[in-house]
Amino acid sequence: MTYYVYIMTNDRHTVLYVGVTNSIENRAFDHKVKRNKGSFTARYNCRNLVYYEEFGEIKVAIHREKQLKKYLRKWKEELIEKTNPEWKDLSEGWYDPKEFELFKKFDHCIQRAGFRVAQDLDYNSYLIEINDYLFKILSLARNDTLKLTWSSPSQTHQYHPAHH
Repeated sequence: MTYYVYIMTNDRHTVLYVGVTNSIENRAFDHKVKRNKGSFTARYNCRNLVYYEEFGEIKVAIHREKQLKKYLRKWKEELIEKTNPEWKDLSEGWYDPKEFELFKKFDHCIQRAGFRVAQDLDYNSYLIEINDYLFKILSLARNDTLKLTWSSPSQTHQYHPAHH
């Protein structure tokens, strides 16, 4: 398995976030759609992947992540500029724009469903379960193994990655 240590930033490059993952595409998508609403990257709009390294062992990747987190900002900037001098979003082109639209629709449904059970003691667990389930659906769609259909008052919509 491959593991990644990565750096995300906001549009103005005023904030840097260092993380580790075993799925760089899914993790970058998480940050872009602010999947974890209360996270650091969501609060500071870190949605641009500007740097990443690959590792074959999780222990090595975690060690590197901890090392980078201790780096001064200047050192992180120099690291980014060696491989990405224009600070381009390295994940650009990884996703079909419809994925973001779908996530917003699903997220809206989650919020609406959540309001119905707001008095339930297990409310947060409920929201997390629905969010995880819907995220798995989007992951399947991104991997071209699922066709999604949903309805709005005016029409029925379909999304299948192979057709986009």
